[in-house]
Amino acid sequence: MKKYFHFFLSFFFLCTSLFAQTQWQEVKNSHGIKVLTRPTEGSPLDEFKGITIVEAPLEVIVEVIRDVDAQPEWMADCIEARVIKKFNDNDYLVYSMNRAPWPVSNRDVVVRSKGTVDKANGKVTIIFKALKDSSVPIRSGVVRMTDLLGQWHLKKLSLSKTEVVFIIRANPAGHIPASIANITSKEIPFKTLQNLKKMAKKEKYINLAREKYHL
Repeated sequence: MKKYFHFFLSFFFLCTSLFAQTQWQEVKNSHGIKVLTRPTEGSPLDEFKGITIVEAPLEVIVEVIRDVDAQPEWMADCIEARVIKKFNDNDYLVYSMNRAPWPVSNRDVVVRSKGTVDKANGKVTIIFKALKDSSVPIRSGVVRMTDLLGQWHLKKLSLSKTEVVFIIRANPAGHIPASIANITSKEIPFKTLQNLKKMAKKEKYINLAREKYHL
């Protein structure tokens, strides 16, 4: 009996330890944007989560995110983005390249982005996952990422206010100093959400949302 007690006690502490390691830690809270991170096994880059409230209708934010070609305008460190293939309005194959600080090489990735709409609860979820797509040649001097999972969670709080959650877990591949990786984990979600707020004020997206959703 004593042996089983020690076994379950050890198992309990092991589970508690593993659970504690996966908890989000707040690393930044400024201008209405909260950033949390947690370690990612096998990657120098922490998984990050950004949370904010955007003073714009959910439909407008959806149109901003769908405009892949414009991502370099607001996605932090994004220097190129394009749709490789569009399956439907909620399903895309996308190529993007991100700038990395010297002396780290730039990174690129091919992702499949799929969105789901929950009209009853006023929610939209967009999941994008890296693929090994040989149809997009690897560029000289650029490191291809093949392990990335990102999420957008949008929740309608009112007709003109939306909660936005942005999450990414990625292995950037190659060697990246921990100091640079940690800075990236804090700044990418903060700058991205800060820029998203500005994009959501553009007439282009407001008018597009009005036309499509009769706002």
